[in-house]
Amino acid sequence: MTKLNMINITNCPISELEQHVFENVINLEKLALAGNFIEKLSNETFHKLSNVKYLYLQHNLIKDLPEGVLCDMPSLDYLVLWNCTKSSDYSYFEMDENGKKCNFPNLQSLHLMGNKLNYIPRRLPLFGPNLTTLDISHNKLEYDSLELLFDLDTPKEEEGNFPNIRFLAMGHNLLKKLPRMCPLFGPNLTILDLSHNLLESVSMESFDKAQNLESLYLHGNRLTSFDYLYVCDGLKNLKWVVLQNNLFNATFYGNMSKFLDDNKQRLIEMNKRILI
Repeated sequence: MTKLNMINITNCPISELEQHVFENVINLEKLALAGNFIEKLSNETFHKLSNVKYLYLQHNLIKDLPEGVLCDMPSLDYLVLWNCTKSSDYSYFEMDENGKKCNFPNLQSLHLMGNKLNYIPRRLPLFGPNLTTLDISHNKLEYDSLELLFDLDTPKEEEGNFPNIRFLAMGHNLLKKLPRMCPLFGPNLTILDLSHNLLESVSMESFDKAQNLESLYLHGNRLTSFDYLYVCDGLKNLKWVVLQNNLFNATFYGNMSKFLDDNKQRLIEMNKRILI
């Protein structure tokens, strides 16, 4: 058992995991527990799993996630926690009961979609340096959710700025506007999905540091205008702009389409909603 490096228990009628259930598989690198009926995890569930790189917990019924449940997994690279039926007033990454920081220096891919989150976990910036993929779509995030990323109870020098995020999914939330500066929009961001929010306007200042952005998805919002002149001048690597199902009038949309086409920018326009 100690040599086992993968366990796959997906789509089984498991509703409970005993404490220390995995303590004899200390060389485990991949643990898949998706599609079960797990409702609760204790701080001892993943005890001694310091080598686990991939953890899949999506599609369970987790109602309570203790603050330190993942603290014994410093090797985590890929963490999937989407579509778990939980309350919306908790955080994954807080201090454990002994006041020790949960540190995930290798975390590259974090998936939190569909969890009714109304704020981004407060400790998330501390795990930002190596994060390349962050999916927080299909939640209840609002403008204040992003502002709180600047309001940590940590020294300034410890706050992360997500310099390596390349793919960021924030679609299907409740965002009405974006912060003028957002630490999630970093210099290596290439794909940004803000579709199906409540955005009425988008300040291009929000993307000042996202100079390598290639694809921007803004469809399904409430935009009546869009600063396409800045898009060409300020985001020189942008290749795809998705804007259908917004509230542009016909004249504005026509002028924008022509300008982007002339500048070899691809504007996706199928199913566009135009008010005349």
